[in-house]
Amino acid sequence: MQYFASVLQYILRLSNLADAICFWANNIIECLSFMFCIKNTKFMSDKYKNRYRVETTRVKWHNYAEGTYFVTICTKNKVRYFGEIYDDTMHFTGIGEYAESCVKEINEHFPIAEVLEYVVMPNHIHLLIHIDGSNLSADKNSFGPQSQNLASIIRGLKVGVTKYARCNCIEFEWQSRYHDHIVRNQYELNVISNYIRNNVINW
Repeated sequence: MQYFASVLQYILRLSNLADAICFWANNIIECLSFMFCIKNTKFMSDKYKNRYRVETTRVKWHNYAEGTYFVTICTKNKVRYFGEIYDDTMHFTGIGEYAESCVKEINEHFPIAEVLEYVVMPNHIHLLIHIDGSNLSADKNSFGPQSQNLASIIRGLKVGVTKYARCNCIEFEWQSRYHDHIVRNQYELNVISNYIRNNVINW
């Protein structure tokens, strides 16, 4: 009986390993596709009101007014503005503490959004965020109502931290864009949640 139990545990470990490999392989493919699109996109090919505009990197087949997303926002040039990690603990600077407070207040400013998990790292922020846009009015724009979608939430977070830095004469700058991954199932949700929770100790 003990032999069969050991065999069963071994099979389960192999199954979990296969699932994990598939998940991360899909993420790698998605990231490579994202980088390829950026490299091959003519970012300033169109004009609006006689001015060049930057093309979006968001996928055009998805409505960003609802869904669950894994978002990463980085500081410019990966400068560690938010603090340092030692002894498996994140030690915040003043702006790092303020950035965390802004994350905690997302739901107050955007009732449609719920932050499921988050972590503020020395030079980036990870968010696992769910947006329920089911009660929003229809909008002709394929990206959903522009004041109630993922982009507006991230923009609000970035603006809040930037204003704090300027008001307190703190040197700070965000990377101009952010990366998002659309969470498609419960397994991805669990893997990403564990990744965020363990991000500090794995730094």
